[in-house]
Amino acid sequence: MQQQFGIIIPCYKHAHTLKQVLTNLAPLNYLMVVVDDGNDLEQKAIIKSTVKEFENAVLLLHATNLGKGAAIADGIAYLKEHHYSHAIQIDADMQHNLNDLNKFISLSEQYPKDIISGAPLYDDKAPKGRVIGRKITNFFVALECCTLSIKDAMIGFRVYPVEPIFKILNKHHIAMRMGFDIEILVWAYWSGCKTRFIETKVNYPEGGISNFKAKDNLKISLMHTKLCTIALLKPILKVFNYV
Repeated sequence: MQQQFGIIIPCYKHAHTLKQVLTNLAPLNYLMVVVDDGNDLEQKAIIKSTVKEFENAVLLLHATNLGKGAAIADGIAYLKEHHYSHAIQIDADMQHNLNDLNKFISLSEQYPKDIISGAPLYDDKAPKGRVIGRKITNFFVALECCTLSIKDAMIGFRVYPVEPIFKILNKHHIAMRMGFDIEILVWAYWSGCKTRFIETKVNYPEGGISNFKAKDNLKISLMHTKLCTIALLKPILKVFNYV
């Protein structure tokens, strides 16, 4: 069966960079699903106007900020409803190197049942705290999955097979904010869905706005506590079809 790709772009406080992202993606002629995740009125107006400029773009609205994970989950549901086989996840803040997207698509076509994810390459502008935080998270993911095959669990530049991810989202309570990118890979691995990685440069634009807050570190720590506990109890939980 031929794959049909759609693109999901969560947008919160990045209305001013969204147009360039859509302009770069438009030549692919894939459906672009922009999710306005509870922006203020000024940003909402910019996002709405921007999306209208592109024939192959649609806009989903959250009345309040529900989190990046919630935006991706709604985008996955939308693509499934419209019979798309694969979802490309891209941030709206210009951090991702879209010149590498064809590599992601090509590998997804070769391995349609697998997740294709970026393995980030950083320059000197990358915040040290974020780089260290990734190393800590990747350590815990290796423990939770008993594998070193998951090279990075935090980057938001990916291709998902829609059907298995939709099933995971409907069966398990996945973190709907910054923990989403991490937790969905863990549950996917536990569900038998592999992740393959492509090295890609991550850009931190000068003056860029980060939605990652100090409290997100606490939430991610609590999420890892939950996942480590589930990992230890997997033999029991399998009996009840939980894992």
